[in-house]
Amino acid sequence: MGLLGEFDVAAGAARTTISRLARRGVLEGSRQGRYSSYRLTREAAVDLWSGGASIATFTTQPDSWDGWWTLVAFSVPEQESTRRRALRTALRWRGFAPLYDAVWRRRTRSLPKDVSNWPMTSPAPRRCAPAPK
Repeated sequence: MGLLGEFDVAAGAARTTISRLARRGVLEGSRQGRYSSYRLTREAAVDLWSGGASIATFTTQPDSWDGWWTLVAFSVPEQESTRRRALRTALRWRGFAPLYDAVWRRRTRSLPKDVSNWPMTSPAPRRCAPAPK
């Protein structure tokens, strides 16, 4: 709270934000007497680390493209909106963009290494060949 206060974040807003982040699994809390502290969960730290690495290496990779796309199509029931949001977030962090609501694409030939950890039940993403010329 003290740290957020230094950035002019009101105490009530800070408590609400911390509570929401904890419910979403981004932060985990601990208590010692009257004092509470929070830290990133392991999953959140891994996501931030991989996202940061992706940003840091973005311009170091050659900008060539062989015409292949990686497509992800999914169907998540309306009552599982939290899971659907988590999947969309995972896709964005890994460089995918929506083509339609439940069809996402990424311009690359290789699949992300951590695809087995994504919040989905359907088969893994598939590579699609370039359109014939």
